[in-house]
Order: sequence, then C-alpha cells, then structure tokens
Amino acid sequence: MASEIIEETRSERVQRATIKTIEETGALMNGHFVFTSDDHGTTRIDNSILFANAHEAHRVCRTLAQEIVLAGKTKISVVIGPATGGMIMAQLIAIHLQGLLNHRVFAIHTTAKDGGIFLKPAFHKILDGNEALVVDDTLTTGKTMRRNVDLTYRFGGKVAGV
Repeated sequence: MASEIIEETRSERVQRATIKTIEETGALMNGHFVFTSDDHGTTRIDNSILFANAHEAHRVCRTLAQEIVLAGKTKISVVIGPATGGMIMAQLIAIHLQGLLNHRVFAIHTTAKDGGIFLKPAFHKILDGNEALVVDDTLTTGKTMRRNVDLTYRFGGKVAGV
C-alpha cells in the first residue's frame, strides 16, 4: 500500500509562517483571558507588542496584503479601520497594497464617540464609489467590524473584504 503524502497548501504555509513571526515578537499569549466582550479565551495576540516590533508588523501586514491580491482583490483603493489599533493595521496594509497594485491606496479610520462610530467628513469622498478593505487589529464579537462595514456602505464604499 502506497503511503499517502499530505502536502501542506500554500495558505497553510503562509499561516504557519505568520504565526511564527507573531510568536517571535512575544505577542502570542497563552493563558486564560476575559475579553472586553466578556467572552473567554485561551489564546490572544497582544497587538501592542506586535506593532511595537515595526519590522515584524510590516512583515505580517505585507503577507496579508499579498494574500488579498492573490485572492483577486485588485481594485481596493481604501483600507479602513477603527482609530484604536485598526488604524495602524490599515496604514501598513495600504502601504503594501499600493506597492503591489501600482495604484493609490488610502488608509482611513473611524472614530468611536458616545457609543457610536463616526467617519471624518474628509474621508467621505475617499470612500464614495471605491472598493474598500475593512480591517481591525482585534476581532472578538465582530461588532466593531460590522459597524465599520456599515459605515463604509453608508458613505458609498464597496466592501471588497474584511
């Protein structure tokens, strides 16, 4: 009987290498965590540690940008994320997308205030009619992500991915 050869897919290799990069920064935390949503978990990424390691943060965001392009998302011209944390990720991914796609890619952010989420008026025109990638540095319940997606649509953006 021939032995089965199980080959790791490209996506699995990329995922493993990205996790290794995050581990090398010390940002991958194991233990018992209570998230702001009151959900519990055993693993989390401390993004403040990852982003403090600028080279590794760039490497992770470059990999994400490459995966987005390989998925055929080549018309993205805006990356949007929340001002806390997501803005850093939006900036880094936008830089790498612009280099890969050879067209301008804006990085904009939303602001939370009084229980709502807002977009500065200067960003309304940037979103209108353009394909957007919605990002966040942390995903727990998806509430912030949903609000950013809704805001993108409200100001005429087309969500190309999250």
